[in-house]
Amino acid sequence: MGTKFIFIYILLLISSSVIAQSFNFDEYVLSNWNIQEGLPQSSVNDIIQTQDGYIWLATFGGLVRFDGLNFTTFDRFNSEGMRSDRVLHLYESQDSSIWLSTEDGFIRYYEGVFTPYVLRQDESQVFSPLVVDEDSEGQVWVSTNSNIYKFENDEFKEVKVSLNEVHTELALQDTTGALLAFERQVYRTYGDSVYKIIDLESEITNNVVGVIEYPKNSAQYFIATNGDGVIRYYENEFSKYSLPEFSPFNEIWNFSIDKKNQLWILGYGGQGIWTGSGIESVNVLNEIEQLEFNNILEDNEGNFWFASAGNGLYKLRPARIKNIDRDQGLANVQMLSLLA
Repeated sequence: MGTKFIFIYILLLISSSVIAQSFNFDEYVLSNWNIQEGLPQSSVNDIIQTQDGYIWLATFGGLVRFDGLNFTTFDRFNSEGMRSDRVLHLYESQDSSIWLSTEDGFIRYYEGVFTPYVLRQDESQVFSPLVVDEDSEGQVWVSTNSNIYKFENDEFKEVKVSLNEVHTELALQDTTGALLAFERQVYRTYGDSVYKIIDLESEITNNVVGVIEYPKNSAQYFIATNGDGVIRYYENEFSKYSLPEFSPFNEIWNFSIDKKNQLWILGYGGQGIWTGSGIESVNVLNEIEQLEFNNILEDNEGNFWFASAGNGLYKLRPARIKNIDRDQGLANVQMLSLLA
């Protein structure tokens, strides 16, 4: 398989005891896969686990499926309909479709077939959506840099933003609609319509690149920007957060929620976890020193996967062997034998 299992200590440099207890890196085994182990490219831009259990990777060398042993790459040379090999983001919808945002188009992978879609805006092509989401009915919505579309009858149709104030408030509190964003606004679908629920024109100078409601059904929104850090919006109030590692750019790339319902925040030069009152920095240190991650995934078996920018794919698997020393109450660390 070529997988490198490396037993090493990974230091979690955070001050929150709650986080330290819930994610103890010392209890994990680290694995790393790169080009030598079968990846087509060393930068993993995004990672998801689909309903059938496969791990899927977005790379600049195509779409990659990983079964735990082997990588299978889908690219322009072996897959009809793959418009571009430079895949940026992945999204799985309720019908098991995998949607690929690429540098040259938007692609759907469904039942073994790749279908490219060209989004038009002002008579020009929009190469890739900014945000992809679906509502509770399974309707897929996307936002580009200035338009919103919904997928209907095998095509994307532009939907204009509605201005009904009553429905806007309903959309803000509703948890069944899709969350979308572009420029300095956040939008939510309500039925077949779209409403602007958050306006950040007076709060930020850079654009929104992502948004998540956390916790789910809370009407609390975390907004990622490409230069103004993280914006928290709750009960009509804005709060701004950043990490020292993100300076001086303060660019936020992604949000991820693990199985413990912890919100991970990833950005330029670092990552952190939301504590309830702020962001605690998480530094994963190993022989490469500081790694930069595009996304983090906890799979169905409790393994953590890290999509790195230039260092391939990392996996943290819960260790079956745990070290016990004086810190855990052992009187003498010189062990000669064990009795069961």
